[in-house]
Amino acid sequence: MLAEQLKVSLSTIKKHLKRFKDLGLIERIGPDKGGHWKVKK
Repeated sequence: MLAEQLKVSLSTIKKHLKRFKDLGLIERIGPDKGGHWKVKK
């Protein structure tokens, strides 16, 4: 859904999510299917 809305590839979205996770900016809540990302401060 993000890739479609931002008009970028799925691999670009995955790359940025990993970077944000590694930097401690976001965390995954729940499973891959049905879960969501939480923005941390």
